[in-house]
Amino acid sequence: MLELCWHGGASVSLRVGRSDGPGTARLQPLELVVDPAFSKAGDYGPWFVPSPHAPSVRDYLQSHDPDYVLITHGHFDHFDLETVRKLAAGTDALFAGSADVCSTLEAVLGLPRGRTIEMRAGRTILLGGGPKAVVEVTPVEGEHWVTGDEGRAAAARFAGRPDRYGVMPCGGPMLGYIAGAEGHTVFFSGDTHLSAIPRREVDVAVLSVGGLLADPRTKELTKEILDEAEAVRAADEYLAAEVLVPIHWDHDVFPEKPRMSVIASHLEHASRMHSKVPKLVVPPYGEWVEVA
Repeated sequence: MLELCWHGGASVSLRVGRSDGPGTARLQPLELVVDPAFSKAGDYGPWFVPSPHAPSVRDYLQSHDPDYVLITHGHFDHFDLETVRKLAAGTDALFAGSADVCSTLEAVLGLPRGRTIEMRAGRTILLGGGPKAVVEVTPVEGEHWVTGDEGRAAAARFAGRPDRYGVMPCGGPMLGYIAGAEGHTVFFSGDTHLSAIPRREVDVAVLSVGGLLADPRTKELTKEILDEAEAVRAADEYLAAEVLVPIHWDHDVFPEKPRMSVIASHLEHASRMHSKVPKLVVPPYGEWVEVA
């Protein structure tokens, strides 16, 4: 059984291996969380835009005990330094991300190397094992603004400035993750353009969907992640997914938020072209939903 729990914004948990009823004894469930960002106004400087529906770290930990924390890239709404600091103190979780993410975890937050896992695009890593269920995770490199070398240069400019602490913890690649467990696969896109969505069949597509954003370099409004129509194309044409789970769209970083009714309309149109299209699932905040 694979279950998702959406925490608002780009933060989402995956739980694998929960069993119910007699005769269903199994390995202990494994839980991972992608891009936990639970900080509130006041945790950073006046620049900070919190995720409006995110739980506090305290509330999150009352019902979650993650085994792994996966970070997609080094922007504040995905790599929330203060949330990660509190999760490191309050759990035994291991933290996974690019080499840039791991270096920041170690240098800025003081995590020992034994608690970090470097992820590289195309290199599959097994998480879990022993008494726990196992998840096979393969990173996929995406395309997003102010990442890579440009992101490294921007992060270096912010380093050592208390007024900008946390705005951009690091540069390096934008990594999506394909997680496989119990014969099913889930793709977590992170922030990426449609052109970097892999052409690989998955069961569940968890896609960051957003509206226009002000380019930090030019201040002009631009589209930097999937819009509603592209999310449907990604899930339907590129990924052939059974289920589409849009996330991130509710975050206050977007002046105008995408609408789920528009995604539903695009799916309806696609169903006229061919009979099998992904099922749209918008999970309630903070509740586990079975997806595979």
